[in-house]
Amino acid sequence: MKKTALLLLGMLLAVSVSAKGWMQDNDHSRPAYYQFMVFRLTEDLSLSEEQAERFFPLHRSYQDQKRQIHYKMAMLSKEAYKETGIKTTDLKRYRDEVKKLSLEEIALDTAFYSDLEQFLSAEQIVRFIFFDHHFRDELSRELKDRYGNGAPGKKQRKK
Repeated sequence: MKKTALLLLGMLLAVSVSAKGWMQDNDHSRPAYYQFMVFRLTEDLSLSEEQAERFFPLHRSYQDQKRQIHYKMAMLSKEAYKETGIKTTDLKRYRDEVKKLSLEEIALDTAFYSDLEQFLSAEQIVRFIFFDHHFRDELSRELKDRYGNGAPGKKQRKK
């Protein structure tokens, strides 16, 4: 048990050192969340030091590109909600743009998973594919356990 804890601590230290540049380059308002996510990714995927050194730079680029796609979708959504008198031609344009962004995201995911196949096992890739959903569920459950049914400072809804 102690050896496992020491190994995990050593891996965390190695990943934090290799991911340090990644953490500093991004302008995140919640760095603790991202540090915890890096820790959990390393732990859940059972990344070796070598794998972590290859994974996190790729992951950073992947996340940046995903963020850009999501930003474009958010801007499109804002534009659409502000517009009044939408006609069939506008519907076609919005539908085509949503389709284009969705396909762009699918292509990005596919290329990233293909890149991961060069140095991760099939099991590690599958765990990564479902990591975000699993991580958010666990984090939500942990916060509910810690703060009750709602987040701190929020009013509880009556049932």
